[in-house]
Amino acid sequence: MNQGRDARVVDLARERFVGVDGYHALVSTQVLGLVAGLRERAGDELMGELTGAPPSVLDDWCEGWLPLPPEMEARLRLIDTLFATFDDHQVPDDVVTTWFATPNLSLGGRTPLWALRERAPRDIAPALLVGARAFID
Repeated sequence: MNQGRDARVVDLARERFVGVDGYHALVSTQVLGLVAGLRERAGDELMGELTGAPPSVLDDWCEGWLPLPPEMEARLRLIDTLFATFDDHQVPDDVVTTWFATPNLSLGGRTPLWALRERAPRDIAPALLVGARAFID
């Protein structure tokens, strides 16, 4: 499999079906939906703690006025994955938001909130997922 060739084929398909501008608009819409959806589920207070962003910045991200930095998008996608993990087991959102502030053994006694603020998402994702699954069981 040639990844470079496959990437070019995907790029050509994008251009033919939606155009480059259309593709970027779709990607932007997905990011806006990610931020807005998490904001609704977690609430402004927790979202502020998770992102370090004040409500005005959250507003700008949700409305598309301010671009979401790649590292922040990765963090929010991890948070979305954590919510989805809890969703698979019908854990209510208020319990999930409490979990973020609860010390966790898989994080060495630190909270998931601390881990998300202080560590890169790719580095902390496995421990967070283990902690979430242990909490569910």
